[in-house]
Amino acid sequence: MDEEKNSFFDENLKSKIKPILIIAVGLLASIIQPVILFLSGKDINDAIWPHAYNALQATMWLRDNLTLMFFFALLMFFASLVVVNNKFKGKSLNKIHQGILLFIIGLFSGFTVLYFLLDIFYLRGAFLLLPTMYGVILLSCILSVSGLPTLPMR
Repeated sequence: MDEEKNSFFDENLKSKIKPILIIAVGLLASIIQPVILFLSGKDINDAIWPHAYNALQATMWLRDNLTLMFFFALLMFFASLVVVNNKFKGKSLNKIHQGILLFIIGLFSGFTVLYFLLDIFYLRGAFLLLPTMYGVILLSCILSVSGLPTLPMR
């Protein structure tokens, strides 16, 4: 009886830790370049600068392609709506797809943190399209992984 109880808690703990680890790996993947540059001896401004340049290039590309950004956001929301609808029907998301979406959540959460650091040091609130796109991606992935938010049961 005691072994069954321990194995239940071990399996429950593993099932709760696995998504957290996947998100943490995605977060680490997003900040690995500035961390490596910082650990190699560059100061924080030089470590973040390549990401600042890439963020500026991405923002300019998004500014030039607003229609494409809009349709991409619609496509992502539609895909998350299909997944949420399937959850209501009792069909769960494939574990591999769920892992990929959790990694993307971690990755874009890290990109969002880096963007706000860039905003403090360099950009000073000048660009809004890139964090908007990050938010669309994060919202779509979160809806796909966990479904619609519900109030907790009492």
